[in-house]
Amino acid sequence: MKSTHEVPTQEITLPEIHNDEIVIDIGAGSEALVSRITQAKVCAVDISISKIREAQIYQSGADWILGNAIQLGIQNAQFTKACLWFSLGYIANTDAKVRVFEEIHRVLKDSGRVSVLSAKIDCQEPKFHFRVKYKFPDHTISIMRYLVRGRQNQTIDSISSMITRTGFDIIKLDDRYHYFSIIATK
Repeated sequence: MKSTHEVPTQEITLPEIHNDEIVIDIGAGSEALVSRITQAKVCAVDISISKIREAQIYQSGADWILGNAIQLGIQNAQFTKACLWFSLGYIANTDAKVRVFEEIHRVLKDSGRVSVLSAKIDCQEPKFHFRVKYKFPDHTISIMRYLVRGRQNQTIDSISSMITRTGFDIIKLDDRYHYFSIIATK
């Protein structure tokens, strides 16, 4: 058996974020996608100081927090939107993913929205390699690659179930075979 499941490069147009939003970007990583496409106030969270340092090249203006999304250390009801764009694959444990959604529910204001963009990781190989060619709202292109743990059973159905179990209502589901998006509201 192969040790890495390879997915063809996916072309993804990133959604716009309104400038009046107050956004928490969970697992912002070195690509800092959310803060690069909006003038909104963005709080970018990542568990890796090296990823945060790499992201500084973009000079995005985000406020960065080094921390774990399971326990953010932020007051209740601070944000109008939470983005988890290709960060769930780095949280291989299902219970940890549920705890992240519980924490997001806590820090979102009433009627706040969750935006999930995620790879479908339902392979049997121990590693999963996913490449993306992002198209930003201003038509800028950025190419990224992700190497995460395989065997996660991360699908639109499994993540939707976690989201609804933690108190959110699903507004929109979009399954694109190798990746999916979910919009939900508190």
